Amino acid sequence: MIDNVDASSSTLRMLVSEALKKWTTDSLFGLLEDGDVIVRTAVARELQIRGELSILEKVRSYVSDDRPFMREIAAFILGQLGTPLMPFKQKSISLLWPLVSDSDADVRSAAAAALGHLCYEGMPKVIEDCLIKLCSDNDKDVRACAAYALGNSSGRQEIRDLLTQLLSQKYVGPYAQLGLEILNDKIET
Repeated sequence: MIDNVDASSSTLRMLVSEALKKWTTDSLFGLLEDGDVIVRTAVARELQIRGELSILEKVRSYVSDDRPFMREIAAFILGQLGTPLMPFKQKSISLLWPLVSDSDADVRSAAAAALGHLCYEGMPKVIEDCLIKLCSDNDKDVRACAAYALGNSSGRQEIRDLLTQLLSQKYVGPYAQLGLEILNDKIET
């Protein structure tokens, strides 16, 4: 995923993030192709927070970009565009559909996580079914992101059983546990 950077970069991340607040939206788009993952991630987060219609329109073109890292960035941005209100939720979900079956595992992972973020208030069955399918993906990151995202699902028994089964997978298990905890927290509130 975009965030696979060691913890020693936290100060650099903070400095980059603060500096980007002063950049215009148009200027930020050029930095999405920067060679440094810290810069790309910080820029994507800044664009998410701004949540402007112009950002949605520009990111739309990244969904079909030939470069996997740009499709991954598109999914990452779409997953929380306009945080906390997410005014483009339905449009973002529509744009994410082709990315859940992308040939690149990082793109599929980001799309699964994005769907989870967008559906935190309620997940349509069609998205639940898509995430259930992604839980059997060949890539462990895709399975992990789908398991986490299912924490925002309806929590029907089929999903709870699947997440419980995923607990036994070394890498995916903690994400399945998190998904179950999110489901349980919803019941308690």
